[in-house]
Amino acid sequence: MAKGEIKSPLWEHHRLHIEFKRSTHLDAFRDHESKSFEQTSQQGQLTRGQIISYAALVFKYQHRAFFFTLLVLGSEARIIRWDRAGAIVTDRFDYVESPEVLQDFFWRFSQLSDEERGIDMTVQPATDDERAIMEEAASDDNKLRCRDYARVDFGKSLQQSRQWWKICVLSSSEAQ
Repeated sequence: MAKGEIKSPLWEHHRLHIEFKRSTHLDAFRDHESKSFEQTSQQGQLTRGQIISYAALVFKYQHRAFFFTLLVLGSEARIIRWDRAGAIVTDRFDYVESPEVLQDFFWRFSQLSDEERGIDMTVQPATDDERAIMEEAASDDNKLRCRDYARVDFGKSLQQSRQWWKICVLSSSEAQ
């Protein structure tokens, strides 16, 4: 990597995102006000857009039910739990005055299994043999049994630089 070059994060490996901001003036949310919970200042909107885009990238590159972000704002922080319907956001807390809140969060998070951290366990990395089957299916209409545009789009989705996945789909009788 060249000096000064910034590499893009590997979103498929994120387990917890921590976003740092200098002060509470950059907070995306407001606590206990009669107005909107969302901060309407330009700085707040930019922060909210940024953390939403990061959560969207995690959901794009991982198979998840939910995901956590720790938003650090100077000496205060919030914990955010994202799912595909939205987010649950804690009130801001001062982790300098009450370090046990952050300590408790990190300890509990470290004790969670991958499934308890929101990872969809019905999705597993594809083996080399399964990758070969997918590549063959993408190039052969008879293997994929679908219309040409679906085969072409499936083939485009097979990026060599990204993880390939297999999804366990249970029949209705197996799911019971």
